[in-house]
Amino acid sequence: REVREDTDRQWEEKMKGGRDPDHVSWESYKEDVYGLINADEVGGYNFKPMMDRDYRRWQKADSDGNGKLTKQEFQAFLHPEDAEYMRDILVIETLEDMDTDKDGSLSMDEYIGDM
Repeated sequence: REVREDTDRQWEEKMKGGRDPDHVSWESYKEDVYGLINADEVGGYNFKPMMDRDYRRWQKADSDGNGKLTKQEFQAFLHPEDAEYMRDILVIETLEDMDTDKDGSLSMDEYIGDM
């Protein structure tokens, strides 16, 4: 229920301004979430890795590959834990989060540190 309510709330927000009522595009989502910030660096923080991660998840959620998400696909993007076809992206993101030294593998310390 919470997932559906969250999806409904965010979907309605994305539909404001006369946008396509059946789809949300990556460009409009990116503009809504990241605004008109420089993708490289803002105030010493680099948003590019976050946007790249979101875009990878977006592409996975886009089950028909048209570059836009339906409400159901948008829900999978927001809550991948509830969509079977999104499980592998969750595993990838979890491993990336655990890999604190970003060497592409998990050391015993990284593994234990996440428990």
